[in-house]
Amino acid sequence: MTAAQPGPGQPYASIRRVLWITMGPKLVATVAKLAAGYLPGSLGLIAGGLEREL
Repeated sequence: MTAAQPGPGQPYASIRRVLWITMGPKLVATVAKLAAGYLPGSLGLIAGGLEREL
């Protein structure tokens, strides 16, 4: 049995998929935290949202 050879660009596609799987929920949580802080004017939540991404 031989291993399938990856096509051109396939390793990058796998890397992009993993990055979206890991970064997607983090980005959603950050946007939600920023919105939750912005709506009532809570600087603490806004700072927490910014700190989460950095």
